[in-house]
Amino acid sequence: MSKWKLIALDLDGTTLGPDGQMSDSTRYWLKKAKDSGVLFTFATGRHWNGMVQTLVSELDVDIPVVTSNGAEVHLPNGDLVSRRHLRTASVAFLLHLAQQKKAHYWGATITGPVQEAEIPIDVTTAEWLKFGFHATESQIIDDIWAELAELGEFSLSNSHPLNIEVNAIGVTKAAGLADVCKICGLSRDVLVAMGDSLNDVSMLEWAGLGIAMGNAQDMVKHAADWVSRRNDEDGVAYAIEHRVLADM
Repeated sequence: MSKWKLIALDLDGTTLGPDGQMSDSTRYWLKKAKDSGVLFTFATGRHWNGMVQTLVSELDVDIPVVTSNGAEVHLPNGDLVSRRHLRTASVAFLLHLAQQKKAHYWGATITGPVQEAEIPIDVTTAEWLKFGFHATESQIIDDIWAELAELGEFSLSNSHPLNIEVNAIGVTKAAGLADVCKICGLSRDVLVAMGDSLNDVSMLEWAGLGIAMGNAQDMVKHAADWVSRRNDEDGVAYAIEHRVLADM
């Protein structure tokens, strides 16, 4: 029997391939883990509404799920366990900063993702979970990151080297997983977390075993305990077979 009891999976760049789909091999090894007594869930930057909800149903996930980088935790039926908003004043500031720096931007409200053209002029009309920046020039991203980091008012991460994802201070995937572990009655020592981007670092460091994909950003690999294959080489399936279920 594996010493690990729970797997927390990032989606994009980790569980999903470059085509945005989950491979048959990954599905097989997730079922194998569950049949062996190892639970699994998702800890993703994605919103609950959409693919996350679909995968939870398809894969019969029966424990809470972390979404929007930890801003929300949902039960499998969609009921809310916890939620941490961005203040609307913060969103107004972030929107102005994006326009000032000529960066692309997007967001996520409690009802779903919001693309640049859909963001209302009056941001107080929505409840915000996350705000994102994207630019084709790394210098723009570096400048925005430095300015936001100096303020110390936000949780900063990314899901790609050319973007920044902004949540309320204290919001991380690790914080969301703390709720999951509490509900499941499990210690973080028996948690395995897998990811590829900066928004995964908190949970890789917090978990008993942090696994980075072979395609992960260098900082993520350095934060991990072990590096698996790339996501386009079924890195999650490989990690479950060769680490999670092999560790007795």
